[in-house]
Amino acid sequence: MKSNPFRNAIVCLAILLLPAVARAAGGTSHFTGPAAAFEGINPDGLSTLSVTLGANGKFTGKLNVAFLKDYPFTGTLGVTGSFTGKIGHTSNTYQIVVTGSTPSTYVLTGSAEGKVITAFPAVYSKTKPATSAIKYTTLFTGTNFSSSVPLGSSFATVNISKTGAGSVTGKLADGTSFSSSGILVAGSNGQELIVFDPHLYGKKGLLSGVLFFATETFAISEAIEGPHPNIGYPVGSVHGTLLWQKEPHKGPYYAFGINTNLNAQGFLYNKAAGVPFTSGTMALDDASFSAPILQDFTATTAGVVTFTGSNSHNIKVTIKIATGAVFGSFEPVAGAKPTVKFKGLLIQYPVGAFVSGYFLSPVVDGVGLSGYVTFPTTPML
Repeated sequence: MKSNPFRNAIVCLAILLLPAVARAAGGTSHFTGPAAAFEGINPDGLSTLSVTLGANGKFTGKLNVAFLKDYPFTGTLGVTGSFTGKIGHTSNTYQIVVTGSTPSTYVLTGSAEGKVITAFPAVYSKTKPATSAIKYTTLFTGTNFSSSVPLGSSFATVNISKTGAGSVTGKLADGTSFSSSGILVAGSNGQELIVFDPHLYGKKGLLSGVLFFATETFAISEAIEGPHPNIGYPVGSVHGTLLWQKEPHKGPYYAFGINTNLNAQGFLYNKAAGVPFTSGTMALDDASFSAPILQDFTATTAGVVTFTGSNSHNIKVTIKIATGAVFGSFEPVAGAKPTVKFKGLLIQYPVGAFVSGYFLSPVVDGVGLSGYVTFPTTPML
């Protein structure tokens, strides 16, 4: 598991606005300029920074550090646009620098102990709202396919309000609930939302990273000019990479801990569209199965799923069109108990849809595994 650069550290805070930012004028004793809100994350995913700057020079902020605690700070920028304070109990310097002349061009950079956090300004606000709120259903799939990490798909619903407030709520593939909230920011590569939940497993785990929102189409010529995180992703999609950490613990599921990356992929959710697929095959599997359980089905736009054939594993499934939530159960051994429950999410993409999620297998010899459920197994692309 990655070490935390802020563990047992004392953090001093220095805020400095560079000359590009408006200065106080007319003999005032504090900075004056447009209000702005910022959020950013350390590249290693172990800490985040949020700062709200008022037009009167007053600011509030918070440094969130995984496996430790939150460090709030507040103050007023002087006429020179600077402030120095202390967070924690040691003497290590933490410095913040803001460049830009307007809220839309502000970029805030914080650094400490060689670690840098770049924070970007909010896209929307109460005075500059979006035309509507939006919702995405998103999968988080593993990049490590060994038995030491869950095989099932994690998932989340991502909501962005008209004022740019973002929330991410979902389930990890070991059955753990998670949530994160923040603001949609105008990052260097477009609109971004930080995911940061340091409260997992009694604050002994972490889910963190950045979600990128594809809001424009990139031409092939632009892809040749240089890399961009949204190249290859259709407008209306969200994607990114998240860090998932879980310390070793007592228990049947992944007791040796988890330290892996998850690939995030999601799309705008439209409940009016319902379920666009009409038939297919459902698959359920985990590392202990000799072969996947496969079951053919038909489906209606309203989400009613009917299994064809014998349905020997007694599969049952419900799709909640209002939210995209999917849940059900099956018998790993046909005709025998126990019955295992599964959960998932309906993902709608431009030319189709599919469901993916996870289940927790029965514990055998003190060990349980996470498996996947997906249907249809060959969605239209």
